[in-house]
Amino acid sequence: MKKASLLILCLLLILQIANASFRVLETDQEQIIIEYTPGEYSLSQQNDYTYLLTSEMNYSIETGAPMLAYEETKIGIPPSGSVQVTLLSSSHHSVKLEKRIMPVPEVMMEQEVSSYRFTINEQLYLLSKANTPLLNLLNPTSYRGISFCPLEIHPFSYDGNYNLEITDQAIIKIEIIGNTSLRSILEKDELTDLFLSQLINPEQAKNWQLMSRSLVEYADFSRSDYWWKIETDRDGIFKIAPSQLTGFPLSDIDPRSFRLFSNSGVLLPFAINNPGNAFQEIPIQVIGEEDGKFDAQDYILFYGTNRDGVEKNQSLQDKATYYNPYSGNCVYWLTFGGEYNTEPLRITTLPEQQSWNTQTTTFVDNIRLESENLRRETIGFDWYMTLLSGKMTADYDFTMELPDLSNENNGILSFSMRQEEVSYIATHNISVYVNGNIIPASSDSYIFSWEGLNEYEFQKSISYFVPGSNTIRIRVH
Repeated sequence: MKKASLLILCLLLILQIANASFRVLETDQEQIIIEYTPGEYSLSQQNDYTYLLTSEMNYSIETGAPMLAYEETKIGIPPSGSVQVTLLSSSHHSVKLEKRIMPVPEVMMEQEVSSYRFTINEQLYLLSKANTPLLNLLNPTSYRGISFCPLEIHPFSYDGNYNLEITDQAIIKIEIIGNTSLRSILEKDELTDLFLSQLINPEQAKNWQLMSRSLVEYADFSRSDYWWKIETDRDGIFKIAPSQLTGFPLSDIDPRSFRLFSNSGVLLPFAINNPGNAFQEIPIQVIGEEDGKFDAQDYILFYGTNRDGVEKNQSLQDKATYYNPYSGNCVYWLTFGGEYNTEPLRITTLPEQQSWNTQTTTFVDNIRLESENLRRETIGFDWYMTLLSGKMTADYDFTMELPDLSNENNGILSFSMRQEEVSYIATHNISVYVNGNIIPASSDSYIFSWEGLNEYEFQKSISYFVPGSNTIRIRVH
């Protein structure tokens, strides 16, 4: 009961502050005029920064960006509806700062105790004003069958240096697009009531509830009596022979009914309302299926893969992650017969191309050298392969195999580095060599430099790669 009480208290707190700065001036079925005034705030100096303190606003969360406050309200919309917002008028004043706005800190774990590091990301500061318009309308979403659009108000416009512009008041027109005449019967409960009271237009929104059953993807194994699990750990064409299908009644199988299924192996996001990956049939090729018998010389071919790759694991965190942290293998399920309304999928054989306009003998490929050996922090999913350290100049060599490399074009060498989790900020200097050839940083320097805790990204076009073994040396100065 204690946890439930805490949840309700948190929701009540959100309710009390959600619309504290918004006042409805006019409303009808398709249009709302509101007045916005910012909540209480103050500017104070803390250490080397100006701290913007508020009690009723949210803060930006991107590490290294200026820690500016904003407010959010929600606009109820009909199902499949949308919103347009227009700024009718506004008033503001300017403040000259003695120190720059405090950056969003990086939360560090030191012996299971969190600490904060404040490091300015100059690029985020430079783009701060352009990236934070006064009105920011987010994409439509829904809660308990009620659709809505979140609207962010950013009253603090910052140039990244010492000039802060503050909006004191704004008149905003909200146009609701969709079937505003819809009338539905509201399915009420405490959380729905709490949510409605956070909307600019709760009396309208309660008529637009559309409850639907949530989609949940699952593997329907009841459609067939026999299933065989297959795991693949790399990309390629895989072969299944009859001798491998232990437990299958091979003499009773019509190979023309073989089907293969998978859910893609894409990492699921942490969102609790995610339906999961679809359990989909995969095209296969069954050699020897024409006679309706799965003989000893017959076999099945399919294209398999693994669970690694940035695209497959992009829901893990904001930082690109290549390796799946839970499993590297993709899972497939083979069955035959069963209750299906469609023909089994087969790999399509295309006719041989008889003519073409362009011919090439090369293609682009990515060769990745990465192993998970070190953790910079005790939580999260960031792993590193090597610690480059020392008080004197030191060389670190990495070997990469590049078979069948074409010499027609340059290769691209890229890697990322980050300062170790220590209590000070240092300036880092490195030189990079490929097969003994030093890579220039600029027209007059061979030293690559950066400062602080932010991740450093190296990327250069390289002409020194050769077919076979290549040595990449990073010299730390």
